[in-house]
Amino acid sequence: SYGGTTRYEGMQAKSTAESSNGTFGTYCYDQTGRQLWKDEFTGYEGVYWTDISTDGAYAASGGWFSGSPNYAGFVRAFDANTGQRLLDYRTTSRVNQVVLSADGQWLVSAAESVVLFKLVNGVYQKTGEFTPTTANDSITTIDMSADGNWMIYGDYSGNLVLLANKGGLPVLWKQMPVPSGGGSHCVRMTPDGRAFAAGGSQGNFYLYDVATFISTGQPAISYQ
Repeated sequence: SYGGTTRYEGMQAKSTAESSNGTFGTYCYDQTGRQLWKDEFTGYEGVYWTDISTDGAYAASGGWFSGSPNYAGFVRAFDANTGQRLLDYRTTSRVNQVVLSADGQWLVSAAESVVLFKLVNGVYQKTGEFTPTTANDSITTIDMSADGNWMIYGDYSGNLVLLANKGGLPVLWKQMPVPSGGGSHCVRMTPDGRAFAAGGSQGNFYLYDVATFISTGQPAISYQ
């Protein structure tokens, strides 16, 4: 994986002045620390985020795949028991986060757009995509309710955006700026989809009730 100031390979920290090209991967372990499988590739900067379904059946990862001149991000999904790859999808920019629903039936990724996938006949298929309304925007963070019906994301332009999953299509439900200005680099939604937390700039954090966010856009709690 790749960090903002150092790149960590095993137990060694290396300066970002060195090449960002290398061998990267997604790795699965059991509770004893035994490696069950790995999925590696040679590319650019590598894995930025991973997730696993609540039942432990499915896993996903995303990040950078290739660098200049043909920059590409990636989303991959796996059978978490065997490591069999169930999806290998390319984006035009870095994938910042991936999220699976509790049962692994839905997978969402955050890059230059929100892309939603559904598990169909044992493989993940793209069902819909939502592109931010601001030109040249990028999505920094995303989360999803346990049933996959709701998604919340933050973008570089400083918006918090609530999307509904309508038959596999991510549909805009509410968009509001982060109260503190600037972007949000982390959002998390409760499993039931009724509330979410968001980090803002200047040390600000917010807790939102989804119903109130839809009606007024205001947070229930603000904390600096």
